[in-house]
Amino acid sequence: MSKDWVSFLLIRVPIGAIVLAAICQLAAALLDHVPMRRNRSDELAVAIQADHAPHRIVLLGDSVTRDSTWRFSLGRDQDDVVNLSTHGAIGVPGEYFILRRYLESHPPPEYVVLSMSPEVYFGIVKTERMHYYMWYTFDRAEERAFLKQYLPDIDSKDRGPAVLDPQERIVERLFGLFHRSKPALVKAMQAPDASAAVEPPALNLSDGDGERTRVSADVNSHVRSLESASLGQICRLGVQYGFQIRVIWPPVPKAVADGFSSEGVYRNLEKDIDGVLEQNGCKASYFNLNSVRVYGNFHRDGMHLLGEGWEERAASDFKNYFMSLPDRNSDRAGTGSS
Repeated sequence: MSKDWVSFLLIRVPIGAIVLAAICQLAAALLDHVPMRRNRSDELAVAIQADHAPHRIVLLGDSVTRDSTWRFSLGRDQDDVVNLSTHGAIGVPGEYFILRRYLESHPPPEYVVLSMSPEVYFGIVKTERMHYYMWYTFDRAEERAFLKQYLPDIDSKDRGPAVLDPQERIVERLFGLFHRSKPALVKAMQAPDASAAVEPPALNLSDGDGERTRVSADVNSHVRSLESASLGQICRLGVQYGFQIRVIWPPVPKAVADGFSSEGVYRNLEKDIDGVLEQNGCKASYFNLNSVRVYGNFHRDGMHLLGEGWEERAASDFKNYFMSLPDRNSDRAGTGSS
């Protein structure tokens, strides 16, 4: 090997690697304060702090709920229901963080409605994915301490140099830095039509094997410790701010709804939730949207509704439920959070 190659491999390559690592570390440090702007939860974490309108009902949900509802007004007027539904990857702890940030800048609502698939309560999202969707979005010291209490390895990637994780620590921060529009809550104006034309059954992609697998996988599942702690914190906020908690089970294929009912999945999960809430001084009421109608078409995952017509009918069922909730306080403006 020539002297030039030896010099290149033993001197220039190491020096180049050190310089690159230093540049990445500096860039990560300079961008650390830039809010993430990648997805719905990123947007909400920032947007709710700039909004101060009073709302009677706060809706917290996963993507099954969000996909069906985000295009529609769900209350008596535009501000009656604030739709803070996101996606299951942030789980119950993410919904707790969003709610707590919401209460810092808004008058207390009368109701907080949780509409998430049973699997969200079971904590099916792996630690690595929760790090991606939560660690840099909910980055307050108390939020991170809460997560680390139950997921001590959630920040393991951060212990290495930034050059080993440029996507999250540099590239996605840059997207947030150059994002021109301000984060904002979506305030839909259109009321959903309960009789909207729906897509034909031939478009349904959910199959029986997947539906049976989903039921059998959930039969013996229970609320995980992190999700239990998050529910407990939501309950404590309810006691502090005076709102009631409602739990809605979102649309699922008929075979799944029947299986969840006959195999006791809903019953056992509600028992778990009740146990957590009772320990923290509150209780919840439950409503199964699948008791309203049979939802026909789903994506291949058997969880998300397929077709705008079916989504609109689901949104109308959500709205009817919200409209049925009695006013507990005629003065919705109330008083600000303390």
